[in-house]
Amino acid sequence: HLEVSIDLYSQLDEDEFIVYPLTSLVVTYGNMKDIKEMEKAVDQMNEYKARGDFSRLLMTHAEVLYLMKSGQRTKANKILRTVIEKNPPYLEMFLPSFLLMRFSAAFQIKRYDECSQILEDYKKSNGFIVKTNYLYMKSLLDHIAKAKPLYVYEAEFVDYPELHHQLEVIKALSRGDQPRALHYWSLLSKHNGKVYQDHFKFVADECLFSVGLKLYESHSVANSIDSSKIDVFLSPYEKLLFIFNHSKAPLSKAELIFLIWKEEVSEKSLNRLRKLVFDFNKRSEGKIISHQDTYQLAKAS
Repeated sequence: HLEVSIDLYSQLDEDEFIVYPLTSLVVTYGNMKDIKEMEKAVDQMNEYKARGDFSRLLMTHAEVLYLMKSGQRTKANKILRTVIEKNPPYLEMFLPSFLLMRFSAAFQIKRYDECSQILEDYKKSNGFIVKTNYLYMKSLLDHIAKAKPLYVYEAEFVDYPELHHQLEVIKALSRGDQPRALHYWSLLSKHNGKVYQDHFKFVADECLFSVGLKLYESHSVANSIDSSKIDVFLSPYEKLLFIFNHSKAPLSKAELIFLIWKEEVSEKSLNRLRKLVFDFNKRSEGKIISHQDTYQLAKAS
């Protein structure tokens, strides 16, 4: 339909209106990840000269999107900076999208300080999703760049459950709570099963969420420890040694407490586990290290 629109507007010599289907065609091919057709659409779009500021910004948006998708982030960032500094009419309508593309360009090359500054500018822009998007992006950026813990409040994402579920997955994996992470992953699969595939496989462009998942790849590996074999051992030390020799991923404190003592988490059981880990590190060549609410064995060199 977009191609038919372009042909019709060409026949009618309506250069002003042809910009709309042309720029939409660029975006559509971008969503389809068809870079070759996207490039053709950009070349076709650039054959026309925008007559007004709004059309010019539409064309800039489409071109920058192509540059980002094709890996030309430096050129894309330069164009965006220039346009934002010029502050043309109608910029306010495009500014949130432009800032998000600038953020993406900086994030790809790990310029996290620049990302933080862009987010602060983004926070001041207008848009019905800006506030929610800012909370989501700020939380994940701080977690990735500064190892800050994730605090997730469902009430802040009532209208955007997918963002909430993504944050819950990362939060759960960071704590080694794989069952909780899988619960929220199943909810994400209902949003889009092609993107959120089995067992934490995320099929999409690199983004805050995909980088967050990579941080905890080892946490997403399933542990298959036969509890009946653990029960053969009498001492908690022997049980702990067996568990870490047969686990492929970090274990949460709750998992360890249940596997060793068949108890729920309590202040008493947590103190008992801390003492056991301390004694283990004194006696064993390997060393158990703690990360948030998980324990993992770091073998001695």
